[in-house]
Amino acid sequence: EDLCLPDTPDATSISSAKKIDLTSKTQREFLCKTYRRSLKFIHFWLETFVFPNETTIYSHKLKTSAWHLTAPNGHCVGFSGTNDLHLLLPLQVKQLPLPDEHLKATNGHMLEKLLHRARYEQLTESMHWKSLLSFAMSKGASCLIDSGAILAGIDMSKICKVVLKKYSAIVFYDRKKHAWMLRNNQGCVWKLHQAPIREQDAFVIFDEAHCRGSDMKLKSDAMAVLTLGTGMTKDKIMQAAGRMRKLKTQEIVVVAGQDVHDQIVIRNNIQCDTSIEILHVINWVMMNTIDAARSGLHAWAMNGSHFCETY
Repeated sequence: EDLCLPDTPDATSISSAKKIDLTSKTQREFLCKTYRRSLKFIHFWLETFVFPNETTIYSHKLKTSAWHLTAPNGHCVGFSGTNDLHLLLPLQVKQLPLPDEHLKATNGHMLEKLLHRARYEQLTESMHWKSLLSFAMSKGASCLIDSGAILAGIDMSKICKVVLKKYSAIVFYDRKKHAWMLRNNQGCVWKLHQAPIREQDAFVIFDEAHCRGSDMKLKSDAMAVLTLGTGMTKDKIMQAAGRMRKLKTQEIVVVAGQDVHDQIVIRNNIQCDTSIEILHVINWVMMNTIDAARSGLHAWAMNGSHFCETY
């Protein structure tokens, strides 16, 4: 097909598609100059490559949800440390009652520990990752539980550089290596289970993804800084606080930026001259939990209806 080339000496080098060499800088510059404003070329590109892929319409849409995963003919067993959103489980999922009377009081025990072993502080500076780390280090914290995802997207090497100015070692989760790592202030890095330094002698960072299920052996008098995020629910803060395995003697400082601080003030109807306490934070997360359950009912009903129609 006609390549619509101008009548110039340079055009002879690409007079046929077989002569085009995209590794040639001269040819690339000539092609760009020739075709960048060619409507015929643009139309050809759109009709041949763009529209067939981007405008494809399918007669049916495949959709699955938790209802399909727990279909009656399947075998599904799970465990959850919290039961706040059990109302949003598919109907075929039954939450079994705990046989141990002591375990039934877990929620209450955790709330009681937070009330007695946690305190709230608002960051005076903006909730920037550097100011957060500076705050934690100034308090002599042993770990940072980032359930509010303040460190999300920050290169861990930058975080290590800041922390290792004061601490001799830092423990963090490396997503590329899929392992907990320990780095000391000499630049040496080990997998945690192979390191000559234990986690109780280092500064530990729990990123948001590892505020659940991660287990670190910290000192019995360790203090942690726990961050709050917008709309945080009770299960999330409880799981985050649960990283402190000895909360009877350990301590948590709960911190928030201005936006979350304002949410706590509004939801608790706090007057200007009233200081915020941990009880206000718990009230706030309880109300967020109720809101989350209420807002999730629509999706729960829609997914249930779709499952009944398609299963």
